[in-house]
Amino acid sequence: MNKKGIIMFTKDRPEALSKSLSQVTNVDMPVIVLDDSTNPEATKLIVNNFAKKENNIYYHGGFEQKKILQKVSNLISDLDYFIKPLGKNGWNLGYVRNYAIIISKALNFERVIFMDDDIIIKDYNIVQEMMKLLDNGDLVGAKISGMPDDSVVGHIMRELGMKSHEFLSGGFLAFNLDSVSEYFLNYYNEDWIWLFLHKPKAKLINHGEVYQLPFNPFENVPERALQQEFGEILVEGIRYVIEYDKDISIVVKKDLWNYMLNKRTEIIEEITMVSEHSNFKIGAIVGKSLLEYIQNIQSENFVDVFTGYLKRREFWLKLIKSSNNSGTVGNNLTGDVIYGKI
Repeated sequence: MNKKGIIMFTKDRPEALSKSLSQVTNVDMPVIVLDDSTNPEATKLIVNNFAKKENNIYYHGGFEQKKILQKVSNLISDLDYFIKPLGKNGWNLGYVRNYAIIISKALNFERVIFMDDDIIIKDYNIVQEMMKLLDNGDLVGAKISGMPDDSVVGHIMRELGMKSHEFLSGGFLAFNLDSVSEYFLNYYNEDWIWLFLHKPKAKLINHGEVYQLPFNPFENVPERALQQEFGEILVEGIRYVIEYDKDISIVVKKDLWNYMLNKRTEIIEEITMVSEHSNFKIGAIVGKSLLEYIQNIQSENFVDVFTGYLKRREFWLKLIKSSNNSGTVGNNLTGDVIYGKI
């Protein structure tokens, strides 16, 4: 039987986590709560309360990660390019997802579900169904209903009735670990970038539906929109390359990113104009801020990201190969440490 598990990602959202965690207490596989919280005590308390009643729930936070990194840091020289300590301020999810792949491989999982802490499972059968579908595919993603899993700009476009594309996200995603060939960049949209990079060589399947808890999509704007914008342009560039069958090598060409910056400028200009016409003040404020931001971005910034990415991709493949329980890294990681039993 395939060894399977769920990794649930959380960061400073104990109330959402409590609702989401209650959905997976009866699944017949381990659920590891990977805690990136800046103040982990509230999260740890919730997980430990569940763990007292359920034998499949485990907490894994900064303390547990530190023990693991001490075991393997002397073996891997560039490990900190892919993984950073849990509990850092700011965006850290790309690093956390890479870390989740490493510990999944070390536990000898063959199949895993990555799940966000604000996801509610409507049909409990979906977990086993998605795992079973991996017999014939590499990645299986569920439709996310409820609050759309989108950026500030995406929600503004929805508010204005403008077209906003949708595709699989990492909010609830099952995959075969042997199918993983790419790593996560630590920018907003890290999951969509990762999925698009896998798309040419991996079979993706849509199945079922889960529900995302509501949140205020316009809280702290335009600050959040500005923090997201670099990742927004990154994913549009990769989407363009993959969907139009371009050679992946063009991701390190300035012409591609000049083109994407021009296209993005056109989109934001339209959002700004429609927002002003509709008297949608939030949209107008965000649009003007983003136009100023885009004017100051250089295409070289995106070239540098993917030059570094491609340079380290082969190293990543070696790292995940050595991370299973019989590999160099895996031999230094025990299940007790990963599961928080130390």
